[in-house]
Amino acid sequence: MTPVPAGPHLRRPGLFWLWLHVPVTLAIYGPAIQTALASVPPSYRLILAASYAVQAALLLTLVYLLTWPIAYLPSVYAVVAPLLAGAVMVVQYVDSQLY
Repeated sequence: MTPVPAGPHLRRPGLFWLWLHVPVTLAIYGPAIQTALASVPPSYRLILAASYAVQAALLLTLVYLLTWPIAYLPSVYAVVAPLLAGAVMVVQYVDSQLY
């Protein structure tokens, strides 16, 4: 079995791994984002579209911060971080469908 690195060494890769899910979050909310962009004057659409990417990154950064306390337990962190990220994605999907 490959040894798990110490907790603090898992944090940065965990954040980058979560940021890789920004396109997934944007895809989940795609129809709602398109509706919102359609109702905005064309001169503001690019700025608003960029703000959605920033919002998705911030949501996933919050998930990262929720897992920060358990990063000192590497074997637990290696399981809990992906499970929490998956649960957040499911909640986001359900939220996007209820809109």
